[in-house]
Amino acid sequence: MRRSYPTCWVRWSIALAALAMTFISCAGAARAQPLMFGDSPFIDPLDFRVTTYRSGLNFPTSMQTLGDGSLLVATSNPNGSLFNSTGALVRLVDANSDGVADAAPQTLYNGLPGVVTSVRREGSLVFATSSQSGSQRISLLRTGATAADPYSLLGSLNFSFPAGWEHSTYTMTTRPVAGSPGDYELYFNIGSQFNNLATTGTVGLSGLASGTLAGDSIYRVRVSDTGPAPVVSNLEQIASGLRNAAGMVIQPNSGALYFEDNGIDTPGNLSEAFSADELNVIAAGDLGGAVENFGFPDTYIQYRTGAQIGNTGVAPIVAFQPLGPTQSESEGPVEIGLSPAAFPGGLNNGMFVAFHGESGKAGLANGENPLVYYDFARNEYLHFISNDDPSVGSWNGVLSSGNSLFLTDLTSTGSFSAPGTGVIYQIQALPAPIPGDANRDGKVSGADYTVWADHFHQPGNFSKGDFNRDGTVSGADYTLWADHFTPAASAAIPVPEPGAGLLLIVGCAGMIVSALYRRWSHSSFAPAQLWLCRTLSKSISSFAPAQQGLEVAAGRMRERRPRALLHHFAQFSACRALSAALRWPRGARRWSHSSFAPAQQGEKVAAGRMRGRQTRDSLGRLSQFSACRALSAALRWPRGAGRWSHSSFAPAQQGEKVAAGRMRGRRPRAPLQHLSQFSVCRALLCVAMSLVTSLAAANPLVLDFGAPVPGTILDAAGNGTGFTHRLPRTGADIPTNDPYLDVTTTPGLLRTTSTASNLNFHVNLGIAVTPALYVTGVGAQDFAVSMMVRDIQVPNASDQLSIVAGAPNNDTLRVSLHNGETYFFSRNWSGTSYHDDNTFATGHGAFAPGDDVLLSLTRRGGLWQMAWENITNPAANGQSPAVPLPWLDATPDYYFGISHANAASQTQMQNQLDYFLVNVGSADVTKLAGDASLDGRVSGADYTIWADHFKATGATWGQGDFTGDGIVSGADYTVWADHFTPAAASAAIPVPEPAAAQLLLVGCAGMVAGALYRRAVGRMTGRPIRALLQHLSQFSVCRVLLCVAMSLVTSLAGATPLVLDFGAPVPGTILDAAGTGTGFTHRLPRTGADIPANNP
Repeated sequence: MRRSYPTCWVRWSIALAALAMTFISCAGAARAQPLMFGDSPFIDPLDFRVTTYRSGLNFPTSMQTLGDGSLLVATSNPNGSLFNSTGALVRLVDANSDGVADAAPQTLYNGLPGVVTSVRREGSLVFATSSQSGSQRISLLRTGATAADPYSLLGSLNFSFPAGWEHSTYTMTTRPVAGSPGDYELYFNIGSQFNNLATTGTVGLSGLASGTLAGDSIYRVRVSDTGPAPVVSNLEQIASGLRNAAGMVIQPNSGALYFEDNGIDTPGNLSEAFSADELNVIAAGDLGGAVENFGFPDTYIQYRTGAQIGNTGVAPIVAFQPLGPTQSESEGPVEIGLSPAAFPGGLNNGMFVAFHGESGKAGLANGENPLVYYDFARNEYLHFISNDDPSVGSWNGVLSSGNSLFLTDLTSTGSFSAPGTGVIYQIQALPAPIPGDANRDGKVSGADYTVWADHFHQPGNFSKGDFNRDGTVSGADYTLWADHFTPAASAAIPVPEPGAGLLLIVGCAGMIVSALYRRWSHSSFAPAQLWLCRTLSKSISSFAPAQQGLEVAAGRMRERRPRALLHHFAQFSACRALSAALRWPRGARRWSHSSFAPAQQGEKVAAGRMRGRQTRDSLGRLSQFSACRALSAALRWPRGAGRWSHSSFAPAQQGEKVAAGRMRGRRPRAPLQHLSQFSVCRALLCVAMSLVTSLAAANPLVLDFGAPVPGTILDAAGNGTGFTHRLPRTGADIPTNDPYLDVTTTPGLLRTTSTASNLNFHVNLGIAVTPALYVTGVGAQDFAVSMMVRDIQVPNASDQLSIVAGAPNNDTLRVSLHNGETYFFSRNWSGTSYHDDNTFATGHGAFAPGDDVLLSLTRRGGLWQMAWENITNPAANGQSPAVPLPWLDATPDYYFGISHANAASQTQMQNQLDYFLVNVGSADVTKLAGDASLDGRVSGADYTIWADHFKATGATWGQGDFTGDGIVSGADYTVWADHFTPAAASAAIPVPEPAAAQLLLVGCAGMVAGALYRRAVGRMTGRPIRALLQHLSQFSVCRVLLCVAMSLVTSLAGATPLVLDFGAPVPGTILDAAGTGTGFTHRLPRTGADIPANNP
């Protein structure tokens, strides 16, 4: 039987009653098994955690997420069979997030008519559809004060179907009404009277609303919940020509209504489809008004052939046909659900459709019950869960929530009589692996290359080398592997450090070899390479490519790898001298020596070394100079020449593109990494790497209002504020020079003036003050948004100064300083205030007028939270509960900005923002490390604060305790120094481009200065010397010497992330039983005292 269970309940109920005892006898043996993913290159089972969330349920169907993250599930308790049952709404809780419900279901309401097929929640209202013959209705219930409190029945919409009606009502969906708090739209279906003929009868509606309904339709009503009882009005037909639209959902971003439709059964052979099942859509702008006709019964897509019969009505966006060479079938769609945004690429922009399949069958006997995924961008579908899964009976409910997809199996045994056979599964997306890490061992290595090579030119998933997740293993995936490749950990192997003079020779030799190599064949390169390194190096202890697991396929050198071996040479401080010497000066600035004397502060330096990455990372801007790019290109090892087999590697044939004739900044560097095994070549690498490294986009992104930012929203005087956008549909009536914004560059403040606008109720949006940054590609990543407000003034009852996080579809979340002295955390859905379990407000007195407050909004692990740090009164610090907001998680791009409104008050107010910060990738950064003054800049003023409180205990951030240990120490100075930024933002100031000859002279001078410095300084500890020199960096004439000195006393910073991959012994760490260093450096305090040195 191909139809979904709604289609065939009437036909099967009598037969199933006769088979009841048989099914009951086998029900006890039923046991949920892991799900079987479909066979598609877009599906990688290693991307997911699949759990049996709860088994032993009575016919679970539809689900909703409650405000505390628990699950509301519609179930039906059978009285002999599903078709004679009592409906119950139950709650399941997974407090530890292990994918398994913690306890038995908690019943929130019992006594609904049976066969509860759909459930939705809006605010404190719950809607439940019952489809039991003769008792079809939509019940409206009120939730309790908490998610665990029982529900109360408010009333119902009652349907009167004539006897023998083929398809009644099975599904619904809801959404808030824009601009009308407490009002909701309720959409529901009325199925067809017959299998393949036009409906001739009508359906009566009574209860909370009355009317006469046509079959083959979707209807809409308005539910107003602003009084003691809901009021239902505005009955309106939305669609016609639908046989049985048993699943529907509204896409939050677009507002479009998506719904499926069950196709026609073949007359006389009901087990075979006559027309294909469909997925349809009505755009948001077309909901209401003219009724869209979707063609039933005269226009349809023929099953198996795909031919369109008839030419009336709206065409479906997809008609589901048997799939692939095996013609795997999918029939009888039930609920549908949008894909979670956190799902992997290729599976995160579409719709999941649950197929019921053949009623009364389960496992392999039911060959029509896959979970199908349709991708909007590719316009194609795949079987996400195979219809060959032996543990699945009949899919029914689909719920997308955060990073998870929840599915209900109505009856895992196929029995409609036996209780306790229903199952809920959770499919959770796991954190994305490192690009290029095919075997997911935490490192991108030669083993991952082998995986890529083995599947080159084939369909495949991430674990087979498809790192960009486009379904094919290609040269583009190789590029991702190469860009993230990390050589084996040579840092653990002691290597004699070459002297400065040798490095200069090696650098020149490297230039010559680079040129000569262009004439060498790849077949002769390997011995020449070995000869060069053995000749020039005092030690070949670090030249052991065989020990590093380097592989040469079919005797051919892999592209990029001869150069990539250079990477590790950057660890020698003498090499860093040359690298740092090439750093171009930012511009002179003379400071008072009285404000800088770190040596006098007694800073302690561990092992006499500074971190190394800071010096090297500061070289990035040189990549902006074309002269540097020219030198980089000269150093770049050639790709094209050689005798490689094009059949085994042809990235150019894979469509690698060079934009504007330039390679990406990182890519010239990535191919060099493998030469890092040759210690004598490290100086050359330092130069090449420094020159080809481009600046990454700033993260965190900080607007400190210290200088105008061209090309951004202008203030009243025409100065660029730094904000690039406004919230959608706001600010249309504000002139180009915004009279409500004023950038004061000294001391660096943005003064804002409120307007009588309000995101609630769409009040005066044309003058709403909502400057924002539009950040793309955020997706499911953690993030933090914060603003530092000075002398806060929101004196009136409706005054508000807010951080806003908004989606392109106008959904926004506000985190506000509000009503004079409260904090407020509220949701606006398309501009409508929406108060539900996620809304939070403090009591009065949370802050005082004139306080300085750091306000922040964070999303961490899918949970949203506001927090406030009162700089004036730290005792008043606090935060809201962390809550899920799935309605705002679905967008990949966000507007992050501010909103300043006096709403209902007619008195404007002014406030001052010291900085506005956005950090994507981590929710832990709401202020800049080292910024004691909280002005959005790490400057000399912050150093002065640190110096004034040096060695103080019980200290705060504002006193220089940046590490949070309560003591102002040298460690805090290190934080300041590592994040110190000169006053003038050099990125905004045109700098004359150095010529290649200048760069060469600077490099040579740096080498000489480095050698002289070593002899002069001798054994002096590094960090005080470096600290005393740091401010000289403001004098352009001293920059070269300073960079050399800094690099000579600098050691490498700890890698981020730090990964122990156990690929080589790590000397000086905890030993295993054989005496091999594990990489772990400590044990937990008070543990392991009785374990011997060689840990058994």
